[in-house]
Amino acid sequence: MLRRVIIFGLIFMAVNAVAFGQSRSSFSKPRMKSVYTDPSKTIYGLLDSSNVYLKSDKDKSFDFLEQAYLLSLKSENAHIQYLVYRKLGNFYEFYNQHDLAALNYENSLKLNNQKNRKTKTQKDIFIYVLKAGEQYRLAKQAEKSLEIYRVYGKYAFYERDFMLLSIANGDAYFDLEKYTLAIENYRSAEQKSLKLNLNDQNTIIKLKIAKVLAITNSDQTLVVLNQANVQSKANSNVSLQIKTETEIANYYSQNDLHVQEIASRNIIINNLDSNKVELESLNVNVSNSLMEEKINIAKTYNKQNLYDSAIVELSLVNIDYFNNDIDEETEDRATLELKKEAAKTRSEAFLKLGQEKEALRAYKQYVSLMDRLYEKKEVEFHNFGDLNKKLSDNQWRIDFLEKDKAIYDAELLVFEQEHLLYEESIKFQKWFIFGLVAIASLLGFALLMLNKRNKIQQKHNLYLDLKSLRTQMNPHFIFNALNSVNNFIAKNDELNANKYLVRFSKLMRSILDNSDSDFIPLSKEVELLELYLQLENMRFPDKFSFKFDVDKDLSIDGFQIPPMIIQPYIENAIWHGLRYKEEGGLLSVKMEKEGELLKVSVEDNGIGRKKSQELKTKNQKSLKSRGIKNTQKRLEILAKIYKQEIRMQIGDVLGNGEGTLVEVWIPNLQTEK
Repeated sequence: MLRRVIIFGLIFMAVNAVAFGQSRSSFSKPRMKSVYTDPSKTIYGLLDSSNVYLKSDKDKSFDFLEQAYLLSLKSENAHIQYLVYRKLGNFYEFYNQHDLAALNYENSLKLNNQKNRKTKTQKDIFIYVLKAGEQYRLAKQAEKSLEIYRVYGKYAFYERDFMLLSIANGDAYFDLEKYTLAIENYRSAEQKSLKLNLNDQNTIIKLKIAKVLAITNSDQTLVVLNQANVQSKANSNVSLQIKTETEIANYYSQNDLHVQEIASRNIIINNLDSNKVELESLNVNVSNSLMEEKINIAKTYNKQNLYDSAIVELSLVNIDYFNNDIDEETEDRATLELKKEAAKTRSEAFLKLGQEKEALRAYKQYVSLMDRLYEKKEVEFHNFGDLNKKLSDNQWRIDFLEKDKAIYDAELLVFEQEHLLYEESIKFQKWFIFGLVAIASLLGFALLMLNKRNKIQQKHNLYLDLKSLRTQMNPHFIFNALNSVNNFIAKNDELNANKYLVRFSKLMRSILDNSDSDFIPLSKEVELLELYLQLENMRFPDKFSFKFDVDKDLSIDGFQIPPMIIQPYIENAIWHGLRYKEEGGLLSVKMEKEGELLKVSVEDNGIGRKKSQELKTKNQKSLKSRGIKNTQKRLEILAKIYKQEIRMQIGDVLGNGEGTLVEVWIPNLQTEK
């Protein structure tokens, strides 16, 4: 009978192609005599009658549609004709003849488009735009779907229509594996649904987006799925909650995240149990859904080799297939499919546990269910009159069972052989593994000790280098100070020479006291620097003045600092910047706390680095300040020892190159014993 429906559909298409070129009376009247004898019936009445019999008697339903179609041709009423095309589309859609449904929906759109009528019926035209595109997509003709949306998308008048059109385009691009375009359309639809406060629709769109992301292996897949899940819970939509949680569970399954998958499927089971009445009112088969989730959990346990857990989970599923009280005729095929999967999963679990009897019993149940399933299929094939298909499926069933039995026997034999091999090899493996672990432990310990010794030696060498550089710093400073004393003596300035020597002796005592220390309190370093500045200011009294600022929040007694680490930068500022200035020179030294660091700023308003370089002699240009060089080496060694960087930054103060600013950031270093 289904073949008859298809033939009639093809006849109608041919009639539509030639109808406008033929005489209405010569075509319609003979047909009317044979199929339509009640002149009181109208086209609207015939369409209503077709709807009444659509589910119960497809032959009668189609006969009424045929009569309505012929009357619409006779009436030459375009409005009536496109309504009939819609009903034909509905008929084919109900019986899953997607290509014929799409063709009739498209014919209704074409006819309406030709007339371009502005009537109340225009409001529902867009619905059939979506229907036509969807049916073409289900018929594996997504390109035609996109063409329908492109040509007839103009019937989208409202924001909701544009949202649905974006979803439809996204579905078509998805089928064509054009995932970038699919995502773009789904994202557009997502924004529109948010704007319209269509939260449930937004959740569905998120699931579509997640489906594309999963195919493109995006790491955002689970993020979007969780967003959809949270949203469905917020909207208290139980059906969507189950759907989103199912997609999450499937994602975990595809990515072998077994623990998370089982947790998700248990959430689904709880939702099904808690909302059974509500879901059944929505035509949801709760019993089958519960069974399916429990079987999926059991399969996941099998993947984890947790066969005992799989059997426990399956024990919660009713699989007593030899119960004579079961009405096999009323049991639907979907339930049988689930029970078959339960039996197969149980057989596999028992087999892996070495319980051959239970495995064989479950396998027999599986075979019994296969027989019942094929009996169901045979009845369906008989109803549709497709004997060839039934016979080929029967042969397929026989082949399948034979192959499945051969696989089962082979698995039992392999299991026995593996068990014997395991018994023989387990002792050798234990001793072999023990030996490897012992050897690896010894090698690891030897490498650890060698590495530790190397690190100690390296640190010891660094301490020696640091001490060497520190001993070089003190003579360097003393040499520069003696030059200053010599300058006073050369000028016969005994008073200032005496003052200078008093302060110099005090400075020398402080330097000698700290000569063996890697670190000194900041308070001592401040005292040294102030003495040094006073000495240099005595030598160049007309060249510069200085100020020394220490932040009140800075604990100068508790902060440890390498001795003489700042002095070379102050010396550099005086000798290479301020010394050449005629007057008005100013040297500012500032110490402040910046986070956990000590920040030292040495700023002068001297001639600047560029001009100082120009004033140097050729011999001076070839030499680099020993104090600066030694200080940089000390900073590098300290960073290696204490794993803390001492940063230093030098820049010009003014845009014309005058003045120099040196900034040093020093952590509170503590010496290691």
